[in-house]
Amino acid sequence: MIHVNYQNDKELQRWYVGQIRASRKKPSPMPGSIRRELRGLKESLSSLSPQAFEDILLKKRPLLEKTYAWIEEYGKLCDFVTYYPLLKEQAEKSRFYWDYPKLRQDYLGQYKGFYLESLIDGLSSSPDELIRSWANFNRLKKAAHQCLEEANLLIREFFDYSMMSQETRHELFRKMDVPVCPYCNRQYIHTVSLAGKEPYLGDLDHFYPQSFYQLFSLSLWNLIPVCKPCNQLFKRQYNKKLLSPQEEGFDDDCVLEITAHEAAALLGYKDTFTVHWKISPFAPAKKAEKIRQNLELFHLDDVYQYHKPHIQRILQKRYLHSKSYSEKLNRMLEQIPLSEEEKNHLIYGASLDKSQFHKELLGKMTYDIVIR
Repeated sequence: MIHVNYQNDKELQRWYVGQIRASRKKPSPMPGSIRRELRGLKESLSSLSPQAFEDILLKKRPLLEKTYAWIEEYGKLCDFVTYYPLLKEQAEKSRFYWDYPKLRQDYLGQYKGFYLESLIDGLSSSPDELIRSWANFNRLKKAAHQCLEEANLLIREFFDYSMMSQETRHELFRKMDVPVCPYCNRQYIHTVSLAGKEPYLGDLDHFYPQSFYQLFSLSLWNLIPVCKPCNQLFKRQYNKKLLSPQEEGFDDDCVLEITAHEAAALLGYKDTFTVHWKISPFAPAKKAEKIRQNLELFHLDDVYQYHKPHIQRILQKRYLHSKSYSEKLNRMLEQIPLSEEEKNHLIYGASLDKSQFHKELLGKMTYDIVIR
C-alpha cells in the first residue's frame, strides 16, 4: 500500500468545503422524542458552527476527537460496534474459556464512554455482570448497535454522502490526482469521456464505512480513490483495523520479497522464485498489525503472483544494468539530458522515487526489487 497526502492541499480543501456548503440541504426537523442518550448529540448537531462543520470535513479523526468531546464519544460507540467481530475472533484463538471475561473487560474498557455507560444503566446491569458471559455482553452490543443506528439517522440530516453531487465527485477525483489505486498499487483509476459524461473507473472509498461512521461520510480524510476490485471485491464492509493510505504507506516496514534457490531465477531467467510481502521485524507493533490486516484483506500476496512475468523482466534489467551498461546508455543519450528518474523510467518503467508511487503502476514493487 502507498501513501497519499492530497488532504493537506489547502486549495483543494477550500474548494471542497465550498462545494459541500453549496450543495448542503437544510436539515429536516429532528424528531421531538429521541432516546435519552442521543439528546446531547442532537443539541451538538443543531448548534453546529461553521467552523465545526469545516473541521468535520477536513480535520483528521484524532485531532477532531481531541477538539470535540461529543465526536470522541461518538467515535467510541462506532468502534465498539464496528470491531466487535474482532473480539469474537480473538476469543476463538484463546485456548482457555476463563480468559473470556478478561477479553470482554478489556474491550469494554477500550471504548467505554458516555454512550456505553448510559446503555449499561439502561440494561439495569453492572459492567461486571455484562462481562460475565457472552449472552450478557451480546445484550450490550445489540443495544449499542441500535443506539448507533439511531444516532446515524440524526447525523444523516447534516452529513451524508448523497449531498455530494456527481459533478463535485468527478472534479474531486481530478483534484486528488491519484491515478493508481493506493491499496494495491496495480490498477489505474481515472475518468473517461462517454457520451458527454465522465464516469469514474474506480471508487471513492470510505476508509471508515459510512454504514457505521455516518459523521465522517463527507470527511475529506476519509475519502480514498481506489480501484473497484479493492473496494467492491475485497474491502466491502470490513471490520478490521487497517492502515489508511492517508496515514502512511508500507514504506520500508513491508517490502516485496523474492525468494529463489537458483541464480537463474534471481537473474530473471526462470520463474522458479516465490513472491510475498514481508513485514519488517523492526516495524512498530501497531503498524505491523495493521499492515498484516491490509495484506490479508486485499489478498496482496495472491494478486501479486499475477505479476511474476513482469518481475522477471525487472530482475533481468537489474542484472543487465551494470555500471558499464549505464555508461553506454549515457553515451548514447549524451545529447538528451535525462534526470536519474527519467533514466529509471526508460530502463524499469518507473522512477524509483518514493514520492511518485501514487502515480506509477507497480511503483512500490519495482522499487523494492531494484533498490532493496
